Amino acid sequence: MSRTQIDPNFANEHIRQAIEDYDPMLTTDDANVSLIREKIIAAIESGQAPYFRFDRPDQILPAIKAANLPLKIEIQHALNAAWAESSYMHCTAYDEMVLDEALAGGYVDLSSPQLFLNIINHLGEKRSWMLNAFGRELEAADSEEKTRDRLIQSITQGKDSFQIYGGHPGEAKRLMTFQASSLYEDAVTVEKLRELDAAAAGVRRKQGLTREENHADLQQRADEARGFKNFDSATKTELDGRVEYKDNGPGFRFVGDGPATRAAGTMDRSVPVTGVQQLFINPATDPPRFYTRKELRELSNTNLALFKTMMRTDNNFLTRLLNASN
Repeated sequence: MSRTQIDPNFANEHIRQAIEDYDPMLTTDDANVSLIREKIIAAIESGQAPYFRFDRPDQILPAIKAANLPLKIEIQHALNAAWAESSYMHCTAYDEMVLDEALAGGYVDLSSPQLFLNIINHLGEKRSWMLNAFGRELEAADSEEKTRDRLIQSITQGKDSFQIYGGHPGEAKRLMTFQASSLYEDAVTVEKLRELDAAAAGVRRKQGLTREENHADLQQRADEARGFKNFDSATKTELDGRVEYKDNGPGFRFVGDGPATRAAGTMDRSVPVTGVQQLFINPATDPPRFYTRKELRELSNTNLALFKTMMRTDNNFLTRLLNASN
């Protein structure tokens, strides 16, 4: 068969149809079709394909595959537009997966950017594709939104309002009620929501306590704020009354309560000590000895801070010094 015996239009028509049957996404423009035709004719004339027939798609197919045809221009534009709107990194491997998915789906309009965008999002989520800068921003925003929703649910417990302790600076804290809708304002950051969540949880915890437990909790918080425990006039401590040692064991008690007692004897103040009891040694004495009862009473007037430190450090030992006979 010679070139003069081949009808170009007939050959081009069958080449285009073979391309469409092989892959409808590949271009069938005149330039690429004519190039395939010329390569086939060259093979016929050289004797490599003496019995070639253009009406046999199976004989045309090897030339189509060898041509490495590009996509149709409208499909390439749609794919590029989809990647520009997507949250995932663009690469050749991802392109091939997207095109295979579109081809396998049997879609009619393969020039739709939205079709390719849907496929990209589906495959990206399914295969955990790498996110681009836009995708990372969306992921961060989505994560923050989920955190906000979780904190708001925790604060409100599904109700229209929530309660926390608050008030103006310098005033006693009081239980205050706020609308849940205020939590959705732009000025309320995630950090602020975490603070409100902890405060609301504290209110719910206190509401679940008994009256006595709430009183004890309030007393403990007040003591922690002052740095020492504040006793009222009705509270008995080791410093109230005259302390005497029990006959039947260690410890002390107030006179008039319980079994027979004996007065505390003279305390040896010259015994060397270590650790926290070093605080109770009078630095003005030589050799060193513990403060006497008189010196301690003077100390409570001249250096109250040191006296309170002694109380917090070892109140039992301080009591023994105060109730010693000298």
